[in-house]
Amino acid sequence: MLRPASTIVDTLRQTWHRHATLFKDLSLAGASFALDLGLFALFLHLSGHVVVSVIFARLLSALFNFIGNRVFVFKGAHHHALRTQLIGYVVLAVAMMLASAAAVQWLVHSWQWPAVPTKAGVDVLLYIASFAIRSTWLFRLQPHQPHR
Repeated sequence: MLRPASTIVDTLRQTWHRHATLFKDLSLAGASFALDLGLFALFLHLSGHVVVSVIFARLLSALFNFIGNRVFVFKGAHHHALRTQLIGYVVLAVAMMLASAAAVQWLVHSWQWPAVPTKAGVDVLLYIASFAIRSTWLFRLQPHQPHR
């Protein structure tokens, strides 16, 4: 039996409101990834240096991601000041990078797992941890300020 269109729209609207922060964060992550890749290609074309291109692309895409988290994903009256959030974001990013490298290294060398799928799986788990930290602490809103 087909459901009326209004019921489907209401269900979609309720799902969006319930999971909007996660949907927005995933959208921002995709945009940051695309920007990082595009900037990497541009800088590589201009400089011919892989490491320099990776560093500059990652710095700019991370800045884009930080601003997007603050004004798009977790917009509202923030519990922490901008400087505190920026420092926390940098610490979290470095910690996630080191955790990813260590876990992938260990799983590949100790368990003989293939590197690329292992990194993908590890990074998905780290994304979940990162989202929890960002939403409950780093970009936490003042009381009575719902996510929009």
